[in-house]
Amino acid sequence: MSRRRGSWGAARSAVLMAQVQLCACLGPLSIPPGARVSCDDDGDCPTSLVCDQARTRCVPEQGPCVDGGTALPDGLPCETDRLCVAGFCVASSCGDGVLDVAAGEQCDQGDANADLEPGHCRSDCTPPRCGDGVVDVDEGCDDASNPHCSDCDLVCPVERSDCDGSGECECTLDALPVTLTRVFAAAADDDALYLAATGAGPGISLLRRAHDADGDAELLADGLDLFGDIMVVGDAIVLRDGAIPSMVPTAGGPVTPLFEPVIDLAVDGDAFVTFDDELPTTRVTLDGATSELGPPVPACTSGVVIDGVPYASTDLGAVVRVDADGLAVLAERQFEITGVQLATDGRALWWLDDRGDLWRLDPAIPDAIRVAQAPPSLVGARPYDLQVDVRGFAWRAELGGGLTIDDVVVVGAAPAGPRMRARPGSVVDTLAIAPTVLCFSSFDDVYCLPR
Repeated sequence: MSRRRGSWGAARSAVLMAQVQLCACLGPLSIPPGARVSCDDDGDCPTSLVCDQARTRCVPEQGPCVDGGTALPDGLPCETDRLCVAGFCVASSCGDGVLDVAAGEQCDQGDANADLEPGHCRSDCTPPRCGDGVVDVDEGCDDASNPHCSDCDLVCPVERSDCDGSGECECTLDALPVTLTRVFAAAADDDALYLAATGAGPGISLLRRAHDADGDAELLADGLDLFGDIMVVGDAIVLRDGAIPSMVPTAGGPVTPLFEPVIDLAVDGDAFVTFDDELPTTRVTLDGATSELGPPVPACTSGVVIDGVPYASTDLGAVVRVDADGLAVLAERQFEITGVQLATDGRALWWLDDRGDLWRLDPAIPDAIRVAQAPPSLVGARPYDLQVDVRGFAWRAELGGGLTIDDVVVVGAAPAGPRMRARPGSVVDTLAIAPTVLCFSSFDDVYCLPR
């Protein structure tokens, strides 16, 4: 064993000696102009370079791109057809990551330049644009051969839809074989679509139809006095029956009241949270147990929950976080129409403003970001019923005015813009999304499209 150790030590010494001899032969280290070498002080830099400590990188001791040992900003002209890059005066080229306006560059993201990626600077240093064949931010389509793609805005004719999600209005929808007269609310999970509708029994009925079913929906409960939306919570449907939060098992059963009348409800894991302008914000489990989370929300219009924390919107245009000791304002003057609703994908807050622009707010970064701008054909349309999950978003918009009814279903996923997915030629009453399907109703018809 000791001989092995000795052999290893001798070999290691020989390697180290060879490395020392090699380094002695290399001479002074040099770097190409424009290369970025990190440093903490001048001793970290090769000969003729000094450390620009403000930017922690080596720059020439003197030259047209250095002032007192500090590199001038990248992109400044220094000689004919040359620019300052990392303190060096170098020839400019598209793709070097430095914007050269004099050379006609409109953008330059360096290695990130790409001709096929949405939202990227193109390989010729021009920005993404309508007509380049890539569906970019705020574009619904980009295909000159598609007759429904107008100025990169997908506009389906009445009674035509984009059934397969390819960006063309290639089909006429077939309604599901369900017996009802009008749908007032809808929700969906991995297995089924749930509908609150008339025509299946006395009053408003709660119905369930499996996504893989061929026939009619099954009745879960009837005689409801529905207020607002319905939602899937665990193995139950939670709704407001006469404004009272109540539950119905997804397998069918009695309607069980769980709390006092409130303005809105939001899913919170296997429970739900109530929002009201008079009652405290409260978490309620399906067995009726309650725990207060915070105060009432004045002028409350809607609420959502992220990681157990409640958030609410108000008819004054504010978005607030509900804490145990008060309300924290995260955004103000976000919309002007009373009743605009918050939505969540489990990570951030989402909402539509009165123009149809989509906003996202990460609670950890309290600055609202406009994710998408409504296509020109939808600007000014009344948007409502926003649905969002980790795969994208969907909403319905009211295009018609006066006696004309012309609603559309709009979908999208960043970084591409929103686009029209369905145009039934009449009102769109409800909208529900699940991981595999997008469903909506129009009077007594219910449709589902693959996502």
